[in-house]
Amino acid sequence: MKYAYMNGIILDGKKDMIPQREKIILVEDEKIVDIVEDACLDTYKIIDLKGQYILPGLINLHVHLIDDGCPKDISFNAKDKKR
Repeated sequence: MKYAYMNGIILDGKKDMIPQREKIILVEDEKIVDIVEDACLDTYKIIDLKGQYILPGLINLHVHLIDDGCPKDISFNAKDKKR
């Protein structure tokens, strides 16, 4: 599927980022293929962001790590169901 995200405020995530307006994010097969000012959108499904902010390519890496973040060898005792 092809999507064109329009009317949003694009944040690029750089240290000195400047919000970008009036650009279109083109997505094909779940990948960003381009960010343009103008394009023929006949083959795209248009998504109107209505002035909302968008961070293209952001990956949610939210995790909860135990102690120092290193995996632990935890034995499971089935009898009392405690670790």
